[in-house]
Amino acid sequence: MTMAMIGAGGLWLHGCASTCDTQSDTELRADDVTLLRSYLRGAFSSEAQSREDPETYFDIRIHCVPIWEDRTDGPWMYNEQSVANRKPYRQRVYRLSDSLDGFVSSAVYTLPGDPQRFAGAWRDPRVFDSLSPDELDLREGCTVLLKREGFAFVGGTVGNGCTSTFEDAAYVTSEMTLLPDVLLTWDRGWTAEGEHAFGPTEGGYVFDRVPMPE
Repeated sequence: MTMAMIGAGGLWLHGCASTCDTQSDTELRADDVTLLRSYLRGAFSSEAQSREDPETYFDIRIHCVPIWEDRTDGPWMYNEQSVANRKPYRQRVYRLSDSLDGFVSSAVYTLPGDPQRFAGAWRDPRVFDSLSPDELDLREGCTVLLKREGFAFVGGTVGNGCTSTFEDAAYVTSEMTLLPDVLLTWDRGWTAEGEHAFGPTEGGYVFDRVPMPE
């Protein structure tokens, strides 16, 4: 089992699975944006964590695939998140790019109209060929900045500019650690006074990489 977690005081790495041991120096020197794209691509599940603590964590599935691969202003990726065997509750498009001070920027966009019409589009990303990036809505203040630390990318949102109206929250924060075979995320909502509004209090979600469904 992958030994990794996000704790209440921040993000801690307790190691990673065999992928880390076998990754070559050449791969380590790969372009950070390209490497992050490869880490994000695929399917992830929090099933193991939800079995250990079903009162706190749901069995959530994430599917993330590249879209618009012919464009030169990307990479662009479609990310779909759902509780197991239910329709998606979050559908986003990410645009990866180089940022300042060695960070990789992941800008977050929402889909136009009813996003449910794109539910399951990770099975056939060509569905997005009928859509233009100009039709997306950028979520101002929600960009995630990630910095490469060895085999991991670590980072999150900056400040309180990612607004929210869910559960009386005024804004949300996201922390992330991404390894070759595990994704750790900690999303929390806060009131305008900085009080916790929603999201796990003891630590974030641990998503293990799983085979992409057929």
